[in-house]
Amino acid sequence: MENFSINITEGCNKDIKNIAEYISTVFLDDDLANKVVLELFVDIKKLSYIAPMFSLCDNEQLKTKGIRKYRVKKYIIYYVIDEVSNVVNVLRVRHTLQDENKFFNN
Repeated sequence: MENFSINITEGCNKDIKNIAEYISTVFLDDDLANKVVLELFVDIKKLSYIAPMFSLCDNEQLKTKGIRKYRVKKYIIYYVIDEVSNVVNVLRVRHTLQDENKFFNN
């Protein structure tokens, strides 16, 4: 099984920061926010060896860009595989209750 390097984009980092802030603010639980963030980074790291397992997005705009999605609990991690550079570029992370179309149009 091929191992890829992981590149976490600014958009992904911003999404994770927003998730942590939301949990801290709404649930008043910094420990839970930290736990969720750590779990997301662990799952992102797993993409180094499982990235090809997941299919392209159903959304045609995302599919034509080669964007794949990886669902982890209540979150979806979006990424593209750069086969030439052997890199997984992690683009965004959203909660499953967020509308995918609205999320990518922001």
